[in-house]
Amino acid sequence: MTGKVDIKGTGTVTTIELNGDSATVTAGLHGTNGILNLQDAGSNGWWGILANSANRSFVINKVLAPNEAGAFTVISLNGQSGAIEAGGHGVEGHLAAFPAATVNRVLTNANVQLSGADGYLRLGGAGGAGANLVLYPTTAKPGDLKDLSKASIRLDGERGDIILANADCAEDFEVVGEAEPGTVMVIGEHGGLCSSDGEYDRRVAGVISGASDLKPGIILGRTSASPTRHPLALTGQVYCKVDADYATVEVGDLLTTSPTRGHAMKATDSARSFGAVIGKALSTLHAGQGLLRILVALQ
Repeated sequence: MTGKVDIKGTGTVTTIELNGDSATVTAGLHGTNGILNLQDAGSNGWWGILANSANRSFVINKVLAPNEAGAFTVISLNGQSGAIEAGGHGVEGHLAAFPAATVNRVLTNANVQLSGADGYLRLGGAGGAGANLVLYPTTAKPGDLKDLSKASIRLDGERGDIILANADCAEDFEVVGEAEPGTVMVIGEHGGLCSSDGEYDRRVAGVISGASDLKPGIILGRTSASPTRHPLALTGQVYCKVDADYATVEVGDLLTTSPTRGHAMKATDSARSFGAVIGKALSTLHAGQGLLRILVALQ
């Protein structure tokens, strides 16, 4: 059976429509505002739940005590301002998430609590297993989102650790000329960086981060997406351009700048190495040029 029920206002136009064909209930037609108003029997006219199409809001009010007057907005979802509000008017605001088996749903039993009263975000507790704040890369698969080892950033409340999946600590610098990841950089005349082109250069500053599969874990000084600013690895693991034709590079060898532009080489002259060392080799390169995994340690 199909059918439709129209409810008209004081005029002749339909303001509420119940449509059996489309299974819809529509309030607010022909220029009238649509409002869904649910009241408690003893509310003295004050609404308890209100859905208002005029200002795109959904409001839930506090249950009033016998000696209270007026309506208190406790929860509000406002589509015009794009705001979700909880609390206010003397009421503390909390957003809480409970485990599925929780029977006594008090705030102390919540695994996640966002407190407007005390101004904190609490994760874990109440016997919950996860005191973690976790960020995953956009490439993460649905099955990865429960695997903490797949997270790119993890704040571990149990151990008090901040865990970053990526490797080095870098800082953005102004760069003159081309500087692809892995390039050895030196300090230029005006404080900017340029690629190295001489051996044992004490102006060496570090290596451009991001080569191969080693990305910066922390980037300092990032103020804008300028094409002339690049992250320079200051410490940690990074892939570096190395020229082994000057000397074979073995694990643990100290590296310095070389005459080959943007490349490091093995430091064989200890007297000239002071102040010109980039770091230590973490892998081997017997001859030719290539990317070598190194530990940046300027000295």
